[in-house]
Amino acid sequence: MSRIEEDVLSLKQAIVKSLPDSKSSAISDALLRLNRISVTKDLLRKTKIGVVVGDLRKNEKLSSEVRQAAKSLVGKWKKEIEEKPSTATGAAESLPSPSAAETKKKLPAINTAVVKESSPAAAASPVSSASSTPTVRTIAGDKLKFSSSGDTLRDKCIGMLYTSLAKDTDTDGKRLLSIAMNIEASVSRELGSQSPKYTSKISSLSFNLKKNADLRWRVITGAVGATDFANMSKEDMMTASRKAEVEEAHKESLHWAVTATDTQAETDMFKCGRCGQRKTKYFQKQTRSADEPMTTFVTCVNCDNRWKFC
Repeated sequence: MSRIEEDVLSLKQAIVKSLPDSKSSAISDALLRLNRISVTKDLLRKTKIGVVVGDLRKNEKLSSEVRQAAKSLVGKWKKEIEEKPSTATGAAESLPSPSAAETKKKLPAINTAVVKESSPAAAASPVSSASSTPTVRTIAGDKLKFSSSGDTLRDKCIGMLYTSLAKDTDTDGKRLLSIAMNIEASVSRELGSQSPKYTSKISSLSFNLKKNADLRWRVITGAVGATDFANMSKEDMMTASRKAEVEEAHKESLHWAVTATDTQAETDMFKCGRCGQRKTKYFQKQTRSADEPMTTFVTCVNCDNRWKFC
């Protein structure tokens, strides 16, 4: 069994265990993790995860956000298995088909989006999905209409947020448009649409929605409300990897921070690698575990060059 299969089965078990108590937060987290995994027909057939997620769409005990997230995930999987056909037989049955009523009432926008990306020209092309140009969804492209704010700039900002929210998802366009409008309205109320800070904030929100898939998914599913998202700082919107980089840089800067409690002693036992002088100051700190040697921080008095060693 591959590592991916193990991960999917583990998430499947987590969903099943959460169903009796209708723990929406746990199920939402599992769906978020599943959304990061690229599936194949073989994977769906072996794990039967499609059946479990498909049933979530009709589970009235769960929140509407979780049901919507499940629908969106099923749509994403359908697109992926169309783009990455499997040689295994009988694999298609692993992904549940919606009922006739559900197809008629609930999934017109999702079906339309799939048709766009699976046009005859695209199907005939030998180019793999990894190298094809992804479809950029727009309000006009999805044939949606909304009441104009009367301000061209605000309408453009709503369109920008919509496109960022719609990246890599088949979520119903009306839902995405409603979220985009609520985000823009929150920013406008807080900063005023004529303020330079308004356009700067909208650009920042739009950029981070595009770059941070986890954040985008949480906003779409309602785990993060439109108002809460609109008030997020750049640090709040960072990806986990970016936050780790910033934290590491912060720790590094602390190594060089000289506070009133740091007693720096002058010495000539260190030679500066930049200017060659031996007039230096140094202090020591325990930056690692207690059983490891202290780190020595050295500053050249002549050229202010700094270095450290253990």
